[in-house]
Amino acid sequence: MRRRRFVAVALGLLLAGAFFWRGPEPAAPRPALPAPEPAPRRVDRSYDASVPLEALSDPSVLPEKKVRRVYELLQIYAMAVKSRSRVPLSTNAEITRALCGKNILRVVFLPPDHPSVSPAGELLDPWQTPYFFHALAADSWEILSAGPDRIAFNADDVVYPPRGGPNSLR
Repeated sequence: MRRRRFVAVALGLLLAGAFFWRGPEPAAPRPALPAPEPAPRRVDRSYDASVPLEALSDPSVLPEKKVRRVYELLQIYAMAVKSRSRVPLSTNAEITRALCGKNILRVVFLPPDHPSVSPAGELLDPWQTPYFFHALAADSWEILSAGPDRIAFNADDVVYPPRGGPNSLR
């Protein structure tokens, strides 16, 4: 009789344990791995630009032409990419990053290893001073090179578009 009672109690405990036991906790879902970024695409450079990109670091090219080329790069960027991205660009580093392919379309307008791009990621003028970008509108800038004395906002600065020109607010 004792044996039957023991078996009944043991069987009852097993059934109760099976009823209340849920099993091992399900594993937490694994976080999805981020999709790899596609490689930046190069822009077709077959169009006739006023100054080739190589000239930005060429000492024989006039500084005024270099500043105009940077302005043209920004205008091309604004037409092709900026209207799609809705990301405001204000600092030299932000503009340079966007021109080097860190934009919504991953289009490279300026190679990141270009000699005119500093190790800090800024676009440098002929005197190795970062350009100053002054926003005139959402997709228009005035570009200032500090000039040979490397001091911005004085008489030897090179500005494009020229102050007082049709695209300038001055």
